[in-house]
Amino acid sequence: MNHIQAMQAFVRVVESLSFHKSAEQLGIPRSTLSKWISDLEQHYAVKLLHRSTRTVMPTAEGQAYYLQAVRLLAEFDELEQQMHDKHRVVKGHLRVDMPMLFAEQLFIPKLPDFYQRYPQIKLTLGISDRAVNIAQDGVDCVIRIGEVHDQTLIGRKFANFDFVTCASPAYLTEYGIPQTPSELENHRLIGYFSDINGTRPLCFPQMEINQFHYSANGANGIVAMLKAGLGIGQPLRALVQTWLDTGELVEILADYPRPSLPAYLLTHERKQSARLRAFSDWVWEQFAHSS
Repeated sequence: MNHIQAMQAFVRVVESLSFHKSAEQLGIPRSTLSKWISDLEQHYAVKLLHRSTRTVMPTAEGQAYYLQAVRLLAEFDELEQQMHDKHRVVKGHLRVDMPMLFAEQLFIPKLPDFYQRYPQIKLTLGISDRAVNIAQDGVDCVIRIGEVHDQTLIGRKFANFDFVTCASPAYLTEYGIPQTPSELENHRLIGYFSDINGTRPLCFPQMEINQFHYSANGANGIVAMLKAGLGIGQPLRALVQTWLDTGELVEILADYPRPSLPAYLLTHERKQSARLRAFSDWVWEQFAHSS
């Protein structure tokens, strides 16, 4: 018995709940398909399917075997693809969507390295802070910072990013420097909201603040308001490090850090193209040190 072949056949039967349909899809006689399933059951000495004249349903053992088989077959397909890819040039087109300030401050400066490694991959970047439907918008993958709640997406975590509480020197000169988070109630605060995750509070140990004088749905807007002296905010440190270094923004409340946020590369398809895998691996390599 060819175990891979029999496993593939079993998965097809469970998903279609029909020997007839599965045999047609596989292009084999129904009797052959039935024998493969019987051989599996004999090999494992367990009943995998409940059969009747009208229905086919997996047993409890069959359902457990199905879940493991799906995972193993996906890994086998990936291994096959990787071995074939080693002998071919990775090329083609990728459409990638990512937040604006992440693209400008962190991603685009690293692109020369990507093009040096993969000169035949063409990238189209969708740079915005809006929610994107991968399937409907024709996007191969998206980069998102924050927890992901869409269970239909397949995510690869590539970094953790820290926050920094900061303001402009002009604001702090006029309104003073708060020494504890509780003093922020006397200050003007700048918040972030998104179509994806809603309003993001300012977070400190044992304290959250959800009331803001100004809000923006993109990191660019928040940074612009901070630099203009409109108030105190809590952007991702990596996105504003340039202005912290130049002194245009000043860190405050450093003894009260907030938890970091994970960054993910999200795709819709479990079986990825060689170019998408190459891009995903490159992103992880570039930003893994941020974890």
